[in-house]
Amino acid sequence: MLKLANGQLDHAKSIIVATGAFGAPVLPQIKGQDDFDGQLLHASEYVDPAPFAGKRVVVVGAGNSAVQVDTVIFATGFKSAAPFLRDIGALDADGSPLHGKGMSTTVPRLGYVGLSGQSGFASATLRGVGRDAADVVSRLLSNTEAWQ
Repeated sequence: MLKLANGQLDHAKSIIVATGAFGAPVLPQIKGQDDFDGQLLHASEYVDPAPFAGKRVVVVGAGNSAVQVDTVIFATGFKSAAPFLRDIGALDADGSPLHGKGMSTTVPRLGYVGLSGQSGFASATLRGVGRDAADVVSRLLSNTEAWQ
């Protein structure tokens, strides 16, 4: 049973969540960051180098540190964003899907595609998502249980 955005109830034999792995930027909490007077942003917010010209910038996750910094850019990745699955027990405490190679381990016939590390390094990329999608659809069509 699905509850649609308009409140209507509907039925589906299977569901595939294809929100991918880049829905929610990860911003780590660093001791002392509340005292930092400069700018903090995630790499997903970076669009143009011009505002940073002449400034000292640190990229956390892939850069060198500096003594005095005006801007910190967090290149620390993303986490899955599927909060609509929380109430059915499909997510762990951090909001990540509970799955084995793309099949939910807690909700029958719920599949995922596009998750980081779903079946390999390229799962969250155009290069790897097709293979994972084919596998998930095949298992859903064959009625294979989620954890097999």
